[in-house]
Amino acid sequence: MPSSKDSILFIQHRPRRAGAQVSLSRIVTSQDISQLNPYVLLGGKGWLKSFLDQHEILNQVRPWPSPRSLSSRLGGLSRFANKIIQKLQADGIQPAAIVANDHQECLLALALSRALGKATGRVPVITILRSSGMSLADFKKYNCIQCDQLFARGEELTAQATQWGGRNVTCMLGSFSEDDLCPPLPAPSSFPTKILIAGSENPNKGFSDVLDALKIVELNEPEFPALELVFTGEQTEPLVQLSNQPFRSCFRFAGRIENFTDYARQFQLAIHPSRAESFGMAPLELILAGVPTMISTTGITTELPLTIPWTFPPKAPQDLARSITELWKNWAISPSNIHELQRYILDHYPISHTTSSLAKSIELLTKKP
Repeated sequence: MPSSKDSILFIQHRPRRAGAQVSLSRIVTSQDISQLNPYVLLGGKGWLKSFLDQHEILNQVRPWPSPRSLSSRLGGLSRFANKIIQKLQADGIQPAAIVANDHQECLLALALSRALGKATGRVPVITILRSSGMSLADFKKYNCIQCDQLFARGEELTAQATQWGGRNVTCMLGSFSEDDLCPPLPAPSSFPTKILIAGSENPNKGFSDVLDALKIVELNEPEFPALELVFTGEQTEPLVQLSNQPFRSCFRFAGRIENFTDYARQFQLAIHPSRAESFGMAPLELILAGVPTMISTTGITTELPLTIPWTFPPKAPQDLARSITELWKNWAISPSNIHELQRYILDHYPISHTTSSLAKSIELLTKKP
């Protein structure tokens, strides 16, 4: 049997590429955390699994039952946690702390901590709250308050969680490094007619708002060019119905994009129309990729040095239509300040801020008396 060594166990259910998964990939490969022997438990195979294997971060895929299901509440989650701990220990992995990568992973993290406690004493649980749509009911039913330390993505979610829990919650903003930086793409002479729409098919990501806005523009501006819009998500039935209306423009749904930066750099303009974000990774990734991006005022994007028409209110197709029209009519005199934005992002949101804070928290919680 291999000798056991202390590790930090991270839990992430969905492996597909999205903000939470990208953030976790940067955390576990950082200098602060990699020296703590991160180990990642995944609920399935996908982008994150491939990333972890490529970067030689230990991990395993073990689909787990829904923590809120009847079978889980009748002991299924505890039995699963016991099996996971037995497997880890057999492999020489001894978790010194457990990090849940969102509130949905919190119940499993607590169950794993209890399973460890039967043999070695309870290990601390840290949860990173990420979902902008998390409610007080979610906070309670996933037992977030039982965690030893809470981090939250963005100032608004931090304030909410602090109020709900009546305790200190650490705000997590750092996300990027110089490795994420690409030179800005050359600006075309006229308004681009092939535009990337970044997000997913989740209604909260605002794809329908883009289609509604484009309908307004085409009706009001007979000279507006036919566009090709490429959406980074699947075409759901509601989106089929919207896109099948009479449009001069055409639409393509590209599904999940794994190499997001390289893919995005095929476009000279992007729109991020999200209706709500706790932070907002995707639009900042686009800017760092060198792609001029129109952004809804959600999450951290309200802090960026952006002005109309490059920014617009969420859930407001009329406002988005006005921004698109203004940018089209004044393309030559409305350049993106992408150099300034890139520098602002790297100066204000370095991943080192997040990883050093997380490492310090782990050190304090695992410090033996």
